[in-house]
Formats: sequence, C-alpha cells, structure tokens
Amino acid sequence: MAHPQFYTDFVNNLTQVLLQNATNEGLLGGQILTTEDFDDKWTQIAPEYMADAVQEIAEYPSVAIAWAAYLGMGVAVLWDTDWGKHAFTPDTYKLFKTPRGFDAMDEYVMEEVLGIPVDSEDFSKVEVFLRNSAQLAMTLIRKENIPPQSIEAYQLFSDCVTVFFRLGASLCLHGRGYAYHPAGN
Repeated sequence: MAHPQFYTDFVNNLTQVLLQNATNEGLLGGQILTTEDFDDKWTQIAPEYMADAVQEIAEYPSVAIAWAAYLGMGVAVLWDTDWGKHAFTPDTYKLFKTPRGFDAMDEYVMEEVLGIPVDSEDFSKVEVFLRNSAQLAMTLIRKENIPPQSIEAYQLFSDCVTVFFRLGASLCLHGRGYAYHPAGN
C-alpha cells in the first residue's frame, strides 16, 4: 500500500499541471478557485458519481475523469445562483445526470446549465481542454505503475476525479469573473 504522502504529492502535481495548462489556455487566471462548499458537496455526491464513473473506466477512461469537471461546473453555477436552495439538496448529482444520462452530462451542463451552445468556440475550447487534461491525468496515473484494479489504483482515480471536480468549479467561477484577491485589496 502506498504511503499517504504519495497520494498528496500526486494530487498536488496534477493540480499544478492542470492549473498551468488552464492558465496558458486563458481558462484560469493562475489560481484554483474553490470553497469548502464545493468540497462538502463533492463529499456528498462523489459516491454516486464514482459508481457511474467506475463503469466507464475500461472503455472511456477520459470520460470517467473529465465528467467530474463538468459536474464541478454545474455545482459552481448552483453556488453562484442559489446556494441556499442547493447546499443541502441530497439529489444534486441527479440534477445534472438525469436529464440526458451520464454519457451526455457534459453537453447538458454546457448547454443547459451554462448556456454555451455545443457548436460554439467556447464549448469546443473547454471540451478539448478537458479531454486533453483527462488524457494527461491517465498518463500520470500510468507512470506510477500501480497495478490495475488495485486499491491504490482506485485511490489515484478517486483523487484524480476530485481534482477534476475542483478544476471544473474553478473554470466556471473564473468564467463568471471570480478571482481571489488578497485581504485589504
């Protein structure tokens, strides 16, 4: 079993690489935007998401990873618009999955929740970025030489989708003009 610091280092490395890539693409401003609200919501919805995502790993591993970012975007919209209503809603995941199913959750979030048409340049930019990011994450996981279908592999996958959930929330908030500013500025 890998040492806990191994997972922490993996998450930090993946986060930094994705942050740099997103910043280079103009999708983030050099910072991950997150709140405890997002972490609490992820803790609530992760088991349902993971149950669906694990089924996709064999055939569509990048979907299993990247869709967590779309879910993060959706949660960020709820947070920005009516968090009082959605903070404790137990069915948040179903809000994004049910309308079109897991396979089309990306398009649902982009079109219906964010209002970004599928045939737009903005949609394409986010879709390409997340696809490439998920492929990068899979490469980083493979480089660790963790046995497939092991507890360690599941932990890395779980950590990876958590990073992507936070990334998606950050992408959405950045797109809505949010940024961290030092206190007093």
